[in-house]
Amino acid sequence: MSMPIPSSLLRNAAAAGSLIALLALPFTASSAPTMAGSWYMGLQAGMAEIDPDGPGDEWEPWIATGRIGFFPTNQIAFETRLGTGLSDDEANNEDLDLDHLIGTYIVAHALTYQNSFSLYFLGGLTQAEFDHDGDSRASELELAFGAGLDIYLDNDLALNIEYMRYQNDADGNYDFSSINAGVTWFH
Repeated sequence: MSMPIPSSLLRNAAAAGSLIALLALPFTASSAPTMAGSWYMGLQAGMAEIDPDGPGDEWEPWIATGRIGFFPTNQIAFETRLGTGLSDDEANNEDLDLDHLIGTYIVAHALTYQNSFSLYFLGGLTQAEFDHDGDSRASELELAFGAGLDIYLDNDLALNIEYMRYQNDADGNYDFSSINAGVTWFH
């Protein structure tokens, strides 16, 4: 024989469950810009830091990056980036400039609050080529990761800021990272 559950306990449990669901909904609900089938493109400018594993060598050139991505499922996108240097920088009487970067990434929008903002994390692969005192030096294809924030101005337009670690050379020869800001158009 089973013991009956008091109706007040059931009502309290239902009310608590409803309250939790309502409070969590804005943080888990998919917003229009990150829904399956949508795509986006964006432009970013950023201050890069290229830090070889040597004393005093650190370059900070400005870079520009174009992004295009597609959401095959809610909150998850595949993205491709192309970038180039906007300026060179000098360290120890040596100039360095980014000729180009190309990369492909998976972008996960982990926290989306209605249509106001979205926090995302990304990871993938990047290849870059640098002009070091007139010599072009291509990097290997390296793992990349980062995090960013989209601030939605409406369903079609967002301001964007992110940190990106484009390359962390497995041999310890150099690191290539940047802080970027830009704009993203959603369709």
